[in-house]
Amino acid sequence: MKQEALGMVRILYILQKKRMSIQQLEQEESSGHSLPIQPIVQKLHQYGYVYLIYYQTDVYVSLTKKGSKLLNKAIKMYV
Repeated sequence: MKQEALGMVRILYILQKKRMSIQQLEQEESSGHSLPIQPIVQKLHQYGYVYLIYYQTDVYVSLTKKGSKLLNKAIKMYV
């Protein structure tokens, strides 16, 4: 559970910089950790922290204001 929460925060942090496709997120995450990206993104979308944008054959993920607020809270907790 704790690792999943850290994975969520990490994905939100990555998305803070720019919108990415799920495939790009998986490549970004594979460099350091091996977290299951798709289930985490689906959960973040379910809670309203990210938008899913369907474009041609890709699914892009973008941070919502609610997600940005959650990320800021998480950063304050860990710093």
